[in-house]
Amino acid sequence: MSTIQEGVDQADKAMLVAIVMDAFRRTIVHYGAWFAEVAHQVGMDKAMAVEDEVWTASMANQMDRLGKTLDFPTEQGVPSALKALPRETLIDLIEKLSINWLANDGIWFQAVEKKIRYGRCQTLQ
Repeated sequence: MSTIQEGVDQADKAMLVAIVMDAFRRTIVHYGAWFAEVAHQVGMDKAMAVEDEVWTASMANQMDRLGKTLDFPTEQGVPSALKALPRETLIDLIEKLSINWLANDGIWFQAVEKKIRYGRCQTLQ
């Protein structure tokens, strides 16, 4: 039995939830790393064209798998519940996602400034 499997088998519910959330994080980071490498190898314009294709396939794959695991229906990779939301709710959701986008930029900017300015992260210097 692998060490990872033993750890999962022995984890309490809070740890399992943390592992799930970390798996989402790692998926996003890995996606970004792939994009960065493709952009480095072939340039931003070609990388954007590849990313458009990858996003469609990747998101559908992930949503369909989550739907099967968590028992929610999807339609062509989109949760049916999302498609069923009223127009006003979708507009509100878009606004909240936009706010998250900006907040994420601010969090990144502050973290990089803090690490570089105060010399706490040797890899960024």
